[in-house]
Amino acid sequence: MDLNLNERLKKSFRLTPERFFITDQKLDFTLVAVEEVADDGTKLSDFGFLPLISQTGKVLVGEYVSIIQHPSGEHKAIAIRENKIWDIFDDYIHYSTDTMPGSSGSPVFNDEWIVIALHHAGVPDPENPSEFIANEGIRISAIIKFLEEQSATLNDELKLLINDLVQGRNVTKEPSEEMIVEELSDAWYEDSTGYDTKFLGENHEVLLPAFRSDIEQDIAQLKDGSNVLHYTHFSIVMSKSRRLAYFTVVNIDGNQMKDVGRNNNWYLDPRIETDYQCGPELYKNNDLDRGHLVRRRDPVWGDTAEKANKNTFHFTNCAPQHSNLNQKIWLDLENYILHNAENWNLKVTVFTGPVFRVDDIVYRDVQIPAEFWKIAIMVKENGNLSATAYLQTQKNLIEDLEFAYGEYKTYQVPISRIEEITGLNFGCLRNHDPITPLNSNVIEAPGDIKL
Repeated sequence: MDLNLNERLKKSFRLTPERFFITDQKLDFTLVAVEEVADDGTKLSDFGFLPLISQTGKVLVGEYVSIIQHPSGEHKAIAIRENKIWDIFDDYIHYSTDTMPGSSGSPVFNDEWIVIALHHAGVPDPENPSEFIANEGIRISAIIKFLEEQSATLNDELKLLINDLVQGRNVTKEPSEEMIVEELSDAWYEDSTGYDTKFLGENHEVLLPAFRSDIEQDIAQLKDGSNVLHYTHFSIVMSKSRRLAYFTVVNIDGNQMKDVGRNNNWYLDPRIETDYQCGPELYKNNDLDRGHLVRRRDPVWGDTAEKANKNTFHFTNCAPQHSNLNQKIWLDLENYILHNAENWNLKVTVFTGPVFRVDDIVYRDVQIPAEFWKIAIMVKENGNLSATAYLQTQKNLIEDLEFAYGEYKTYQVPISRIEEITGLNFGCLRNHDPITPLNSNVIEAPGDIKL
């Protein structure tokens, strides 16, 4: 039905089992080819399709699913999210969902609208078979595993058809050059003054955030008794317990940016205990990137560009980020802000950090942050500050680091939200935020950003 409850025009496409047909009674599914053009000339490609993802780990027990279905063969109906997952087996998922006969074969989605199962049947109560205690779906990963086992019997054309349908098969991290780990001398850091609080002007001083009293004791001290690591054009404050940065802050001067080549040398900072730094052992042989918190290019400007570039390759400046997160819109966010800044001299200050939660998953003895935040501050053309905050999640990417797949989302959120979830206090910056405390905004394209 359309939004006015009128029945929409139907399009009919014939099945072509002579081209492709596979069925399995145990998994209760059939895969069959469909004609590419309907009788009225409509192309099947006009409708798109739902890709099938082979990796496991797309949902967990206790999370929720949605189902698009045709109960009793009637019009399309959607059971949205009020459907809790009760159990997960090798081939099946059990969940509580409002379904009726005729809904079998309907796609079951996670919160990212990735298909995790095909709806299959009700689960009867063992003590009263006439009553049903849950619904059951066939896991997409089990179906794809079955197809892969059958592929040896298929010709090349049929294998290509399956490849077009399936995504995420045999996904592995691209091999990279050998990581070289070094330690610089103390003299290297002697002239590193770090972040300049008055970078945006004498009348726009942006101080480092204050810490909530209960987490202040977790700030890692340097060997000289201070607690801020100063590099070239940026500074970092570390967490003792998490061995990652509480936050980084960088001065970016768009008028003095320089192109400096990268290398694969990474450095442990001798000014702070090694026990407070996550080293190379965390990032080997998995889908975790050494995600720069201060992006490599941001401090690379002016006469000290070469040194700033090298400084960004400290383990203190990286955090475990899934490769799918690290290589997408998060990297483009600062570019967009810098490009669109109405600031007369293209200067921007950016704070970045992870969100530390007590229930973050543990991997190789390190709790992996599921969310990252960013606050960008600039001077607008009218001389006033603009301070905007962003939050991005990699939760669905890291649930299973061996077979991880999922989407990410970036939100523009109020600065007060960042303060709430990090325990940091950014003072008067919240007074220059265009987002009100009760609002947030999903960022799907650069134009969605409110400055």
